[in-house]
Amino acid sequence: MKRYRRRRRQVLASLIQYSVAASLVIILLLTTPIWFPSLFSSLKLLLFVSLPDMAAAAFGPRSLFVVGNLIVVFLVGESKLLRSSLSSSSSSAPAIYEEYLKNLCLEDEERRDGGGWDEEEEEEEKEENTSLVELHKRSEDLIARVTQQWKLEARMLLANYHRRLKEKNM
Repeated sequence: MKRYRRRRRQVLASLIQYSVAASLVIILLLTTPIWFPSLFSSLKLLLFVSLPDMAAAAFGPRSLFVVGNLIVVFLVGESKLLRSSLSSSSSSAPAIYEEYLKNLCLEDEERRDGGGWDEEEEEEEKEENTSLVELHKRSEDLIARVTQQWKLEARMLLANYHRRLKEKNM
C-alpha cells in the first residue's frame, strides 16, 4: 500500500512538472511576436507561404502523374517477378502449352483431310475479320479524339498564360 501511494505521488509530481514545462513553452511561443519579431515573421512566412506552395507541388498533377507511373512500374515489375517465379517452380505450364499446340495441329490436319473449310467457318472468319477492322477503326477514332482534346487543352493553357502575362504587365 505504501508503494502504491509513493508511486502515485511520483506520477503526480512528474505530471505537474511536465504540465508546467509545456505551459511555459506555449507561453513563449505565443509571445514571440513581442520579444522576437524576426522569428515571428519567419514562422508566418513558413506557415502561410511555403507550406501551401509545398502542398500544391506535392499534390499537383505532375507529381500525382509521377506517383501513378511509379505505382504502375512497380506493379508490372512485381507481376513479371511473380510470373517468372511461377514458371520456374512448375513445369506444368510448358506441358500444357505443348499439348495445346498439338491439339491445334491436329485440328488443322482434320480440316485439311475433311475437304477444306465449311461455309459456316468461312462466315465466322469473315465476321471476325470485320469485327477486327471495326475495332481497329474505333480505336483509331478514339486516339484521334484524345489527341484533338490534348491539343485543345494545350491551346487553352497557352491562352490563359498569355492573358495572365498581359494582366501582370498592365
